[in-house]
Amino acid sequence: MFAAGASAPQVAADLEISTKSAYAWRRAWKAGGEQALASRGAPGPDPVLSEVQVQRLI
Repeated sequence: MFAAGASAPQVAADLEISTKSAYAWRRAWKAGGEQALASRGAPGPDPVLSEVQVQRLI
């Protein structure tokens, strides 16, 4: 959307996110392109339980 010329407020409205997030995304996009916007996964510590332990709990 930024490459097409959309403003940060327009991106925020279209994606129903805060304008603060849209401006942060635009800064990241300008600095590193699409790769900078790629998901880095869920924040927080790595899981403590192994997959086997999770299956056992389930």
